[in-house]
Amino acid sequence: IEQAIAGVWAELLGVERVGRFDDFFALGGHSLLAVSLVERLREREIATDVRTVFAHPTVAALAEATVTAPAGAVEVPANLIGEDTAVITPDLLPLVELSQEQIDRVVAQIPGGTGNVQDIYPLAPLQEGMLFHHLMSPEHDVYVLSNLLAIDTRENLDGFLAALQTVIDRHDVLRTSFHWEGLPQPVQVVHRRPALALEEIELDPDGDAARQLTSRNDSSRFRMDLTTAPPLRVLTGYDAANDRWLLLVLMHHIVDDHSTMERLLEEIGAVLSGRHDLLPEPVPYRNVVAQAVLGVSEAEHEAFFTGLLGDVEEPCVPYGVLDVHGDGSDVAEAEIVVDAGAAEQIRALARREGVSAASLFHLAWALVLARLTGRDDVVFGTVLFGRMHGGSGADRGVGLFINTLPVRVRPTAGTIGDGIRGTHRLLTELIGHEHAPLGLAQRCSGVPAGAPLFTTLLNYRHGMSAVAAADAAEAVAWAGVTELGVQARTNYPVLMSVDEFDDWFLLSLQAQAPIDADRMLGLLVAALHDLADGDTGRDLAELDVLPEAERHRVVEEFNATGMSLPSGATLHGLFAERAAETPDAVAVIDGGGVWSYGALDMWAWGLAERLSDLGVRAGERVAVVMDRSVALVAAELAVLRLGAVCVPIDPAGPQQRMRDLLVTSGVRVALTAPGLELPDVMIVRVDVDPAEADGPVRPVPVPAVADDTGAYVLFTSGSTGTPKGVLLPHRALVRLVVDGGVVPIDRFTRTAFVTSPTFDMSVLELWGPLVNGGSTVVVSRSDLLDPEVFADLLIQHEVSMMWLTVGLFHRYAPVMGKTLSGLRHLFVGGDVVNPEAVGQLIREHAADGLINGYGPTEATLVTTYRVSAPPSAGRSVPIGRPLPNNQVYLLDDRGRPLPVGAVGELYVGGAGVAQGYLDQPVLTAGRFVPHPFDDGGARVYRTGDLGRWLPDGTIEFLGRNDHQVKIRGFRVELGEIEARLLEVPGVEQVSVVARADAGGDRQLVAYHVPAEVDGANLREHLAAVLPGYMVPAAFVGLDRLPLNKNGKVDRAALPAPDSDAFARAGYQEPQGAAEQTIAAVWAELLGVERVGRFDDFFVLGGHSLTAVTLVERLREHGLPVDVRTVFTHPTVADLAASVGTADRLVEVPDNLIPDIGPDDDAGLEFTL
Repeated sequence: IEQAIAGVWAELLGVERVGRFDDFFALGGHSLLAVSLVERLREREIATDVRTVFAHPTVAALAEATVTAPAGAVEVPANLIGEDTAVITPDLLPLVELSQEQIDRVVAQIPGGTGNVQDIYPLAPLQEGMLFHHLMSPEHDVYVLSNLLAIDTRENLDGFLAALQTVIDRHDVLRTSFHWEGLPQPVQVVHRRPALALEEIELDPDGDAARQLTSRNDSSRFRMDLTTAPPLRVLTGYDAANDRWLLLVLMHHIVDDHSTMERLLEEIGAVLSGRHDLLPEPVPYRNVVAQAVLGVSEAEHEAFFTGLLGDVEEPCVPYGVLDVHGDGSDVAEAEIVVDAGAAEQIRALARREGVSAASLFHLAWALVLARLTGRDDVVFGTVLFGRMHGGSGADRGVGLFINTLPVRVRPTAGTIGDGIRGTHRLLTELIGHEHAPLGLAQRCSGVPAGAPLFTTLLNYRHGMSAVAAADAAEAVAWAGVTELGVQARTNYPVLMSVDEFDDWFLLSLQAQAPIDADRMLGLLVAALHDLADGDTGRDLAELDVLPEAERHRVVEEFNATGMSLPSGATLHGLFAERAAETPDAVAVIDGGGVWSYGALDMWAWGLAERLSDLGVRAGERVAVVMDRSVALVAAELAVLRLGAVCVPIDPAGPQQRMRDLLVTSGVRVALTAPGLELPDVMIVRVDVDPAEADGPVRPVPVPAVADDTGAYVLFTSGSTGTPKGVLLPHRALVRLVVDGGVVPIDRFTRTAFVTSPTFDMSVLELWGPLVNGGSTVVVSRSDLLDPEVFADLLIQHEVSMMWLTVGLFHRYAPVMGKTLSGLRHLFVGGDVVNPEAVGQLIREHAADGLINGYGPTEATLVTTYRVSAPPSAGRSVPIGRPLPNNQVYLLDDRGRPLPVGAVGELYVGGAGVAQGYLDQPVLTAGRFVPHPFDDGGARVYRTGDLGRWLPDGTIEFLGRNDHQVKIRGFRVELGEIEARLLEVPGVEQVSVVARADAGGDRQLVAYHVPAEVDGANLREHLAAVLPGYMVPAAFVGLDRLPLNKNGKVDRAALPAPDSDAFARAGYQEPQGAAEQTIAAVWAELLGVERVGRFDDFFVLGGHSLTAVTLVERLREHGLPVDVRTVFTHPTVADLAASVGTADRLVEVPDNLIPDIGPDDDAGLEFTL
C-alpha cells in the first residue's frame, strides 16, 4: 500500500520520488489535489477519504490508516425515473419523501410534464441557504452571478451559445428547476430538454455598451425565476463602437460554485475546439445530495458542533455590522496580489508545519477578527470545498458542491506553531461534516435564535493550474471570445476570498458599507506577514496585524495637533494683561450690572488681600460656594491670583453633599454669598458682597505660578458613591481658552455663562472671553429655565458663544431654534446628541455654528465637531477631532492602537490631561496611565468611553464601556440602541437602561420623549434594524427625561416601567382567526404543544428553512406572507398584524369561468 500511495503522490505532485515519511502538504499538496488523490487511490482499490489524508499526511501514516476494502461509503441509490415512465410515484424517489399529491403538484409545473422530468431530489445544504435568501428578498437576488463576454462576430456568438447548450445538456444540475410551494421541503427537478433562451437587447450606439448590458443584472432590481430551467439567462447586444457582440451570462449560485465555473469554461473550450468526445462522463449532482442526505447523521453533526460551539453566546461582529441578509448592493471591493516571493514564504511555513496554506490563511483571518472585535475567541464562516465526500468523480463534478460552516479559533492562545497546527486540526475535523447544514451548526451554539453566529466569510479556493487556464483561454479565444468581467456577491457583510494559483495568491475582499475593504484587506496582509516571518515559537498574542501606515495614521496623523501657547501662561495672568490693556472694556454682565475689566480686577485684588490676611498661600485649596454671578468670577480670580486652587461647590446641592465635598477637598477657607447657609464644618467663611467691591486695596504679594500648577478641583461622581476631585492645572485650561484653542475668540466675543460652576465647561464660558478681551453674560437659574426669557436675554446682550448640555439643547432647540441658530459658536455636549434635533435646527434655521463637543472632566474638552449639514439617516453626530495640543488614542484591551472603524476605548493625552484625583493615588494610577507612545514620563487618561475613528479623522462616540450590559449572554451597547431610537421621526430624547425584573434577570427598558410616541412603533423599528436581544422589553414614555445638576440624564431617577410598558410575557391565547391559524401552523411545524400570541418563532426553534416551510403553510391557509416578514415580525401577534389580517382571513373568490368542452371555446366571452 505504501508503494502504491507513493507512486500516486509522485505522479500527482510531479516529484521524482516520495519517501514513506514525506508529507503530502510539504510536497505541495492541497485540498483540491487531495480529492484527486482519493480518486486515484480508489482506482487502485485503496479506499480512503480526504479527511484521512489531512489527518495522516505522510505515506506511512496514510497507509496504516487506510483499508483495502471500502467501508462506510455512501451507496447512492439509482435514479428510478426512466424515459418511458408515465407516472412518477413516491417509490421512484429514494432521496425525498413526497406524497403522490405533492409529486403531481411538482410535475404539473414542468413544461412537458412527466416526460420532461429526469429526476427529483432535495436540495444540498448550501442550496437551501441560497433558496432562503432568494425568498427573503422578493425584489432582488444577491446570488445571481454574471459573466460578461466580448465575441468578435455573430457567427462566433452563435457558436458559443451552441457550445453552452451542449454543456447544459451534459450536466443535470444545469437543467434543474426548484420548487417549494405546497411541499414539506424544497426539491429540485432535473429537466430532460430545457432550451437556453437568448434575449437580444438593442444597445444605444452612443452609450457605454457594457454598462447598458450589465445594468440588466443590477442586484437591487434583477431577480431570476428559479422555478424554470435552466437557471441561466443570457443577454446579448451589438457593441457598435467596438464592432463586437457582448454576451452577458447570468447564472444562479444555487447551481454553481468557483470550481464549476472553471469546469464550464474548460468544457465550452473543448466543444469549441472540437474535443467534445474527449470530455469525461458527467457526474450526476444527485450524488452530492445523496452524500448530504445519507452520509453523516444529524446526530453526529449535532455532537460535533455542540462541542465546537456550545459555549459561544454572542455573534462575532467586526465593525458592528450585523445584517447577514444584505442584497449585495453598496459593496466595496479590494484586491491584492501576493507575489511569488511572499507566496513562497507562506508555503514554506506551511510545509515546515506539515499543513496546507489554507490553514495559515484561516489563522491570519482569525487574527484580524480578534483585532477588530477585541475578542480572544472568534467565529467566522469558511467555505468548504464540498467535494471531499462527494463520491466518485467529485473532483470533476459540476454544480454547487461548496458549503458554508463555522470555524472557531482562539488566535491569542499559545505560540504561532500551536495556532497553525490547531487550525489545521479543526479544518481537518470539519471536513467530516462538510455537508452539514449551517442552520444546524448555528442551533448547536449558545447564540440566541434570530441572531447570526458570524458575519464574515473566508472562501479559500484553488485556481486552475497555469496550463489548464491557458488551454481553456486559448480554446475560447480561438473562437473569438474574450472575458471582460465576472461579478459575484454575498449576503454577508464581509467576504474574504483567497485564490491559490501555481506560485501566487490573489486576495479579494468584498465589504458592505461602511466597512473599508482596502483597510480590512491590509490587516490580513499584515497578519500574513507576521505569521510568515518564520519564528513559530513566538506567542500569538504578540502579533499586532496593524499595518505600519495605518498605525502612523491613527497614532500620528490624526493627532497632529501641535499649537504654540503663551509660555508659562496662567488664567489670572492672561486676565491681568487684558485688564491692563483695556480696563474700561466690559468684562461681565450680571443682571442689571455691568463690570469692566478694571473694576473686576480691583475687586479681585481686594478679595485676594482678605484671603492673604487669612494665610491663604500658593497651592492651598479654597472653596467657592457660589452660584453663577459676577461675585463668583471675582472670587475665583482672587483665589487664582494667590496661586491657590479653586474648589467650586454647588450651593443648591444637599447640605450633606456640600459637607462631604468641603471635608474631602481639605479646604480651610470658603468664599460664599452673604446669607448662604453652609454646613457646620471647621472652615473660615468669607462673604463676597458686590457692595464691598470698590473698597480700598493694598498690594498683595503675588507668587510665581507655573502653568503646571493646580488651578481647579472639580468633583465628579464616583462609582463607589464618593465624589472624585479632579485636579486641573493651568496649562490644561489655558490651551482651552486662548484664541484658536477651541474656536476663534476675540474682544467681540460674548459668551453666556449658563453651566454650573462645578462643571468643567464653565471654564470655557467664563475664561474664554476674559483672557481674550471679550465679555461673559451671567444667566441666572430662573432665566435659564424660562425659554422665552432666556432667548430674549441672548438677543439683548448679543451673545455669540454658548455651551448647552445635550439635555437642555434637546429641550430648547424646538422652541428657541431661531435664536440658537444665530450664535456664532453653539457648543453641545455632556451626552449623546440627537442627530434628528441637530438636522432639524440646520434645515429649519440654517444653523452653521453648532459644535458637538466631547470631554470628561479629567481632560476637560477633548474633541469638537462643527456640524455643517444634517446628519445622514442612521448615523450619529461625530464628536470630532482632537483639539490643539491634545491627543486621542483608540486602544484595545491590550493597549494597542486600533484601525479606522474598529471600536475601542478612548485614551486622552496632551496638555488637557488633569494631574489626577485629589488624595486618591490608587485611583489616579488606575486611570492616569503611562503614555503608550511617549517614553518621557507623560500620562494619558483612560476615559472608559467607547468610540471609533472615522476615515476623515473624526471620532464616533459609542457610549460608556460600563454601559455595556449582558442580555441573554450578549454584550449590548446601550448607546447603539439609543442611536437607533433617535432615527424614528418624532422622537426627541431617549435613554436605554438595563433593569432587573422580579426574577433578577436583566432586561432592557427604553425611555422616550415625548410620551405620545407609540412604543409599539419603536419596537417595530428596532426589530427591523437590530437583533432581537437588543430590542427593549419595555418602552416608557415621559414628558421629559430627568437631568442631574450637570444637565445629563439622571438614569437613577428614571421610573420603573409598569406592566403596560412591556411586550406581554408568558402564555397568552392567540386572538382572532389569523393569530389562531398562525399559532396552529407553528405548533405543528415546530412540534410544540401550544403557541401563545407573544411567542417568538425563532425562540421556539424556528430557523431559515422552517421559515420557508412556514410561509408555504400559511399561504395554504390564505395568509399571504414572505420570509422577510417572518424575520422582522417573529411573534404570532406581530406576524398577524403585519399582513393586515389580525382579525380576518383572506377570502379566496370562486373561479367564475365555467367548465367547457373542447368544442365549446368559440362562444366563450372574457370579461373583467
